[in-house]
Amino acid sequence: MTALQALLEHVEKAEAPDRVIDAALGQLVRWPEGTDLVAAYDENGFRGRAVDQVGHIYGPPIYTASIDAAVALVEKALPGWMIINLSEWENERQRKRGRWMAQLKPIGTQDDLRVKAATCMHAPTPALALCAALLNALIASDA
Repeated sequence: MTALQALLEHVEKAEAPDRVIDAALGQLVRWPEGTDLVAAYDENGFRGRAVDQVGHIYGPPIYTASIDAAVALVEKALPGWMIINLSEWENERQRKRGRWMAQLKPIGTQDDLRVKAATCMHAPTPALALCAALLNALIASDA
């Protein structure tokens, strides 16, 4: 099992936002690069924190709690891709397995049925659905 597959498994088991997952997703996109923050290391290595010039400590963006942060993550990790579906299930039986689904595709292929979408079929929140769909896309692109 690859690190991405293990992270996907963790995301799929999550029932609510999870800061450990946020830190792992942040490492995936090299957070805090591109910000005014510097990665904070301890004797065990990077722990998902960063510091500013004054010494204030910050955690990674709340990818698993915020739709905005999850969308920004998709845009950064998969440039040239778009969210083609983010919706709640109407069918009660489907909702019991997870209310939300998300699908991602490369831009320009949304109507091309030959291009398979990276999908998360069941997640408890829209942000977790986007994170799982993102990981599915990255795993498929590594294959």
